[in-house]
Amino acid sequence: VDINTASLSVLRKIAGLNQSRAGKILEWRECNGQFTNRQQLRLVKGIGDKTYEQCAGFVRVVPQTAQAGSSDRQGKRQQLPKKQSTSVETDFNPLDQTWIHPESYSTAYRFIKKCGVDLKNLGTPHFIANVERTLRE
Repeated sequence: VDINTASLSVLRKIAGLNQSRAGKILEWRECNGQFTNRQQLRLVKGIGDKTYEQCAGFVRVVPQTAQAGSSDRQGKRQQLPKKQSTSVETDFNPLDQTWIHPESYSTAYRFIKKCGVDLKNLGTPHFIANVERTLRE
């Protein structure tokens, strides 16, 4: 589900989300603009670590929708409410458009390095060919 275009009725059906949390995602999107990565879900009131863990694998950040209105926030960090002291990157992460759960990103990064490809080229013919070559070895 594209986190930047999903409606309330779609979001509330995602694991870990309910009517209230889905509404908070829409409010956050309205106030702050498009999500540029999955990590930003942690900034939404009512989405803690457990909820994030449950829902992150079902949402995607599609580059075309993430770019709308995000240029002024590129590379900045957003601070979480006072109850938490963590900051969240706002840079786009290409893995956020895949089925790979954020918990597995470290494994994905190691595999991408082994394939000798650059993450920014995710989905290109060159990237795919190198991944397939590595899998055959």
